[in-house]
Amino acid sequence: MTRSFVASMTVAGVVGAVVPLLSTPATAVTGVRELTANPAPGYYRIRNFGSDKYLAIGASSTDNGAHAVQWEYTGSDGQLWYINADRKIINANSRKCLAIGNGSTENGAHAVQWDCLDSNSQRWEISEAGHIRNVGTGKYLAIGASSTENGAHAVQWAYTGSTGQRWV
Repeated sequence: MTRSFVASMTVAGVVGAVVPLLSTPATAVTGVRELTANPAPGYYRIRNFGSDKYLAIGASSTDNGAHAVQWEYTGSDGQLWYINADRKIINANSRKCLAIGNGSTENGAHAVQWDCLDSNSQRWEISEAGHIRNVGTGKYLAIGASSTENGAHAVQWAYTGSTGQRWV
């Protein structure tokens, strides 16, 4: 059976908002890809190199401001992300964008999900080495203190080269 879906749509009333719209549940999406530099639009599971755990939204929340965390692989939509052509990383469960809370430039500021907006705090660049850099702050997505624990928060930090800042 061929699965069809609309890759993205613009939400009326919100300038620049882009949200994936699926015709089937995200878990039924085929062709989930491995993370690469400058990824093509599509679905990805984003795994931290240091902990071997996956980027997720805590408790599969759909609320604005819910924290991004790492968790062992469950296969849930909360661990599935759509990367669009505008370099936004969108959670398949909540349809919200990965962002840095309040666009903070501070080390340790939490990565959260928020309604997709036209904001550089929701745009990301992915390097050949698997570093995910926030366009708005210039800092890198990391797991706090390079923790290997389930539920450890994703934060931003100036580049250190640690395995906690590398994603595959």
